[in-house]
Amino acid sequence: MNLLREEVKLWLYKWKEPLIMGVITLFGLKLTLDALSNYNIILLAIGSAIVIIGICVFIASYMRISFSKFPNGVGVVEVKEKQIIYFDPSGGLAFSSDSIVSITLNACNRTGLIWRITTEDGSIIKIPLNALGNEKLYDAFMTLPKIDQAHLISSVKKSGRYPKNIWSK
Repeated sequence: MNLLREEVKLWLYKWKEPLIMGVITLFGLKLTLDALSNYNIILLAIGSAIVIIGICVFIASYMRISFSKFPNGVGVVEVKEKQIIYFDPSGGLAFSSDSIVSITLNACNRTGLIWRITTEDGSIIKIPLNALGNEKLYDAFMTLPKIDQAHLISSVKKSGRYPKNIWSK
């Protein structure tokens, strides 16, 4: 028996990190306000630190979420210590973010938007923009030298002519 509709589950999955950080930030704010009313400087410092860290992580997670689409596509993406792993029905592959030469955003009739990632050995990896865990690619892409964060996010949000060159060495 499902208590939640599938769309609600997908929405909660996508927004889980900002929602959790919002709750933690509200807890820190309550702690700070209680400390102010009780003149407790230690609780004030702890609550203020929780609020500041919560806001920073909330902003970072919001940017990561705005980068991704709902996870209803083909495949699963994992990122571990600059190692990008992509599994799809035909198998899987792994490559290092240090070996990326170029990133392009392409349109595909079958799967919608896809990342077309070229590596140093000439391999071309195609990852659907709506693959499960796709938001983790944002962190991997941010480690690339001289990548434009605003261009990366705006190219995902805005439709237009494809292919769009996102980054190249």
